[in-house]
Amino acid sequence: SEIVLLITPHIARSLAMPNAYAQAFPSGTTEHVSTSPLRLTPAAQYSDTDNLPPPSATKSADGADSPPKAAHALPISPPPGSPDLNQSSGADERADSVRFDLAAPSQANAKEGFTVNLLASGRAFEKAELDLVLDQTGLRLTKVAPRDGIALEAKQDGNIVHVSIGKSIADGSLAMFTFQSDSTSGGILNLSLQQPKVEQENQKQIRGAVTLPKQVTLSP
Repeated sequence: SEIVLLITPHIARSLAMPNAYAQAFPSGTTEHVSTSPLRLTPAAQYSDTDNLPPPSATKSADGADSPPKAAHALPISPPPGSPDLNQSSGADERADSVRFDLAAPSQANAKEGFTVNLLASGRAFEKAELDLVLDQTGLRLTKVAPRDGIALEAKQDGNIVHVSIGKSIADGSLAMFTFQSDSTSGGILNLSLQQPKVEQENQKQIRGAVTLPKQVTLSP
């Protein structure tokens, strides 16, 4: 005797195509973010295994094998508009900067509200300004909770929240932002930090960097 299992599949719904942000995403370095892939230089060698052939020895004038010549490392050209990381001042420039980031939940209910944490790392600063941009309308900023000892103001203009930060040591959380909506269709919400401006005590401008956008799946 035999037991035969017959399975007949039925299409319940069509496959939804992902949005453009899921099909192509920016990548790169802190100074240069784009959708162009990062590739090795033409002079570089790459292998996905550990079994690399040994370098070939050369013959000297008396016929003896001489050790292979050491390869000279070629400098890597930085992307257009980015600082030259091969220069000694590159490390100093990265140390003399402030990096802003967001911590957001992966899923949330917009009607119940959700909280986003603004983070910073780097050197201390006297004043900073940046924009928190939402790619969906209908969300309103209901609460701003700065960290103790930090003076922070946030003003919402449509889907952009203009943030002004007072003196900070730029280490850890700066403030918590709570958003809520009475009516939303749900979907993917992208939150991004843009246009950072940072000043020192002598009103000297220092470099401000931001991370890639964060995504929150909103339930209707």
